[in-house]
Formats: sequence, structure tokens, C-alpha cells
Amino acid sequence: MKNQAGYTLIELLIVISIIVGLAAFSIPAYKQFTIPQALKNATSQLKSDLRIIHSNASNGVKNLAGNRVSWVMRVVGGQSYYELSGCSKTELFSSCKDSNHNYQKKQIGRNFKIYPCNLPCTDLSGITGITLYFIPIDGTIEMYNNVDTVAPGGTGNTILSYTKMSFLIKSLEDTTKTSIITTNLEGSVTGK
Repeated sequence: MKNQAGYTLIELLIVISIIVGLAAFSIPAYKQFTIPQALKNATSQLKSDLRIIHSNASNGVKNLAGNRVSWVMRVVGGQSYYELSGCSKTELFSSCKDSNHNYQKKQIGRNFKIYPCNLPCTDLSGITGITLYFIPIDGTIEMYNNVDTVAPGGTGNTILSYTKMSFLIKSLEDTTKTSIITTNLEGSVTGK
């Protein structure tokens, strides 16, 4: 009778137990590495877009329609995206959302949320949404207190008197991982 080569069931179970044990230790360590890196990427993306639309407004860059020189960023608190568009001030809360001038959604990552706030960003309920209107040529910014489709100066859509606005990016996987970006009325962007 021939000896049969192979592994016994007990040997296979031992190997599987070792693999599961190693995975149990390595997955949390991997997440602790990837969350800060993903947060850094989300922060860099938002900072870059703030600088780009400020530059576009300052330099009179036109949007895809070829005849607009104003640039808008809309942020709704607690979402994983923000929106960018080029439109005139009269279109800011109305036709800027039509089929010719749709806001471009920019995801900051599915496991992150963004909140507009004032430093130190401890109370995130104060500002539910904000629209930053980057005025062409002089490059300054007007800030509106929500993102409703109401004309500027309309009910509930008042211009804010803030000299700067901050954005808190918060990880959903590890709530201790946050990042804050601040822009002022001249378009300077700071944060890390």
C-alpha cells in the first residue's frame, strides 16, 4: 500500500488560524497608515481648488460656456463633496445650476465629511452651508450663509461679514483625524 502525501485537517486548521491571527493585527495597523494619508490628500485637493478658483477669478478666466468670469464654491455641511462652478452674480443662486452651467461635484473621499465653520470649529451646527463667490478681476470673495437657490440678498441668503472662513475635514473612520483649511476675503489659503 502506497503512503499518501498531503496535509491533515488539523494542519490546515493551524495554518488558517495563523493567517487569520496575522490579518487581525495587520488590518488595523494598515488603516492607521491609510487614514492620515487619505486626509492629507483630501486637504490638498480642497486647498488646490480654492487657489485655482481664486486665481481664475483674479485673472478673468472664462468657464466652459466661454462667457463667464466669476467662480463659485458651494459647501453643504456634513457632505463628502463640494461644488465648483463659473457663473455671474445674477446667476449665483438660480441659472448657475442649469444645464449649461452645472456645478462640478468634487469628492473629498467617501470616508470624510466637510463642514464650513469659524475657528476653532468646535460648533459645527452654526453654519449648515456656505457659498463663496469669487469676484472677477479684483479676486476678492463674498460669502453667503447658505446654498439655497435664492437670488443674492433674498430671504435667508445674506452676505456674511466674516473676514475668513474655515473648512473642517473629518474622518468617519477615526474621528480624531481632522484637518482645517482657512481662506480669507483676499483668497489666501492656509491649513494642513
